[in-house]
Amino acid sequence: YTSTYFDIVRMLFEDSHNTSSSNLGEFFTPETLAEFCAKLHYYPEDGALSVLDPTVGVGSTLRAVAVHHKCKVKLLCGIDIKTHSTYLAELSLGFSSVGSLIEVNDALTETAKLDIGHNLVVANPPFNIKNWHTPERLAAPWFDGFTVPPNSNANYAFILRRLYSVSPNDPHARAFVIMSNGVLNSNDSKISRKELIDKGHIEAIIQLPAKLFQNTAIPTCLLILTKHKPVDKVLMMDLSHAATPINRKQVALKDMDIYINIYHNW
Repeated sequence: YTSTYFDIVRMLFEDSHNTSSSNLGEFFTPETLAEFCAKLHYYPEDGALSVLDPTVGVGSTLRAVAVHHKCKVKLLCGIDIKTHSTYLAELSLGFSSVGSLIEVNDALTETAKLDIGHNLVVANPPFNIKNWHTPERLAAPWFDGFTVPPNSNANYAFILRRLYSVSPNDPHARAFVIMSNGVLNSNDSKISRKELIDKGHIEAIIQLPAKLFQNTAIPTCLLILTKHKPVDKVLMMDLSHAATPINRKQVALKDMDIYINIYHNW
């Protein structure tokens, strides 16, 4: 699992679909960030791990999980609304020895085939999508018991969708969701934020460095969600300075093992 893989997929994607590097962040989760999410998750059983990425892009987060967890993974599942990215996801995951199921669909509508209880949900959804309300999306079961997020911003719709797919029967099951920092302080997400905290679904909030993504310098964070919160506290970590430059416009995460150990020992 090296940068060579991402270079090849990036080249194929740009050449085949006339996609500029400024748009790549929509499809590629940065390599060190995908690796960080995979390593944060602890799972004890071999051959039992079911993984879902509901905005799979070209499969970089699922591939990181397959590489890190290896024999523990039973099935890799992905959903994406764009057909061309799912083709590359299938290609990249085809090189692993783990079974995979990739579906072209809208991640904010119900897909019963893949919406089973998963042991691990990893996701890097698009940020700050507006005008997302449709009858099909508003009827989705992940809003049961929660206030539907406003039409002005779909961030918490994506978050609730990830939480819904986490297994309710597995104490090790988690969702790792990469979002813009607006989910932490914006007024339009205040109700959803309070509901998730009050119901005990947010286990950790990790501030990530700016410039992790190739196409934007906006700060991002990682939310860790659970249906089996072990304590009535939220772990908060600031990784805003845990970065090493790749070039003038982008950085990579550094010292990941330090922060992974803090989370595992918490």
